Amino acid sequence: MSNTCSSFSIGMDQNEIKKRLKTLSHDLNCVEDEAKQRLLACIDSQEEGEKLIRDMYTKDYAPVSTSLPAGFTSGAKDRLLLYEEFVCGFEGYLKDTINDYRSVINRKNEAFRLLTCIMSLSSVCTKIMYMTYVRNMSMDEVCNKLYMSRSTYFRYHKAAVIQLEKKYNDNETGDELMLNK
Repeated sequence: MSNTCSSFSIGMDQNEIKKRLKTLSHDLNCVEDEAKQRLLACIDSQEEGEKLIRDMYTKDYAPVSTSLPAGFTSGAKDRLLLYEEFVCGFEGYLKDTINDYRSVINRKNEAFRLLTCIMSLSSVCTKIMYMTYVRNMSMDEVCNKLYMSRSTYFRYHKAAVIQLEKKYNDNETGDELMLNK
C-alpha cells in the first residue's frame, strides 16, 4: 500500500495533512453543476466534449442576437464587434473549462490516495479518521461509537496524523532513491 501513498505531493507536513483531511469528504464526493457533469460524461469523445463545451459557452456568453438590430444603436459595426468578442472568448473559456475539469479530477485522485493511506493506518486510527473525515461524524459521535473518551480520541487522532506524515516522508525518500537508480 505504500506505493499508493507515494503519489502524494512531496514533503507534506502535519498542517498540510490536516488541511487535506478537512476537505476529504467533499473531495471524494465532488458534485459539479449539471453542465460539468455532462462534460465529464462526454469527455471520452474529444469531438463530443468540444461540442458540449461550445454549447455551454454559447448558453452562458452568447449575445441575445447578432442579426436583430434591437438594442444596438450604431448598427452593424456594434453587432460585428460583439460577435468577434464572443468568438475570441471561446478559446479562453475552453482552457478554463478543461483546467477546471482537470483540477476536479486531480483533487478527487488525491482524496482517494489519502483515503487509501488512512485505511492502511492502525485499526483504531483508521476508524477515527474514517468516521471523522469521510463520514463527517463529530468528535462526540466518534467517541460514543468507539466507546472512548475525548482524550483518547485526541491521542489517537494525533497519532494518526503523525503516521500519515511519516508515510509521506518515508515515501518521499523512497521515491527519490528509485529515481536515482
